[in-house]
Amino acid sequence: MAQTTAKYHCLVTAFGPFYRYTEDHNPAWLAVEPLTNSIIEDEQNNVRPIHVSTLQIPVSYQAVMDVVPLLHQHPPVFHPSIADQAAANHVARPQKGYDFILHVGVAGRGALRVERVAHKFGYNMKDIYGRQAPVVETAPVAVEPDDPGDVPAGVLHIAPPQGESPQIEEPPEPQPVEPIRPKRGFGPGYENFQEEVYSDVNINNLIRNMKQQGFEDVYLSMDAGHYLPDFIYYCSLAEVIRSVKPYERRRGTQVLVVHVPPVGQPLTSEQVTTALKLIITWVCSELQSIDDTLAKERFQ
Repeated sequence: MAQTTAKYHCLVTAFGPFYRYTEDHNPAWLAVEPLTNSIIEDEQNNVRPIHVSTLQIPVSYQAVMDVVPLLHQHPPVFHPSIADQAAANHVARPQKGYDFILHVGVAGRGALRVERVAHKFGYNMKDIYGRQAPVVETAPVAVEPDDPGDVPAGVLHIAPPQGESPQIEEPPEPQPVEPIRPKRGFGPGYENFQEEVYSDVNINNLIRNMKQQGFEDVYLSMDAGHYLPDFIYYCSLAEVIRSVKPYERRRGTQVLVVHVPPVGQPLTSEQVTTALKLIITWVCSELQSIDDTLAKERFQ
């Protein structure tokens, strides 16, 4: 089926090589790649066809900042660093943007983790290029110097008895001071965004549906890890917030981050791919319900 016949457009990203995952062996990409330029159909649940595009994103803070905001444009724009890959993967560029963007990263052994919240700050770990997230400059706080003659209200000042000298204590030994880490994360252009942003997807219902479909190894997570998957989550959600105006009667792009385990710990790549299909199908079925409701309201 040609992608132009699809009702919904989903973009799935996965991270590329890093640390022990060389070449294309990142478990996230191994599970995502089979979805490249595919159509998901679920006639049993009357879900409209979904075209799935895939992209591999470098494990780099700068790459995320370069690539992700452009993917949220209408239509999406491909940064020069991924343009050749987008062409090779036949990545769609829907005029109204993607309906659903799913970012996939790798975590430790265990079940799939569907992340709920993304963080603005706290990115101290280095990416594959040995770089950290940008330092966010904070305005210095003006502090009035203390007046030695001031006595706090409610404190009784007792002078030494006449003829006696006040006792002067020896100054304490200086204690080692740990260096203060600079705040790293999202700075200029993100001043009006909260320190935590949340996905609009009803993750509890999503997980319940996945388990009803027979996929048990999945749970909701409130800690995306303050690394690249968390970073791309915040960047992506911020663009959704930025693009949707309060007066517009339309829904925004849905965004999720899912962490997958290393291959075989305990899930195979094929099992993870199946789980990603379940996630895509359920989210798009929810979008279909929203769209049908909005369509009815327009004709009333």
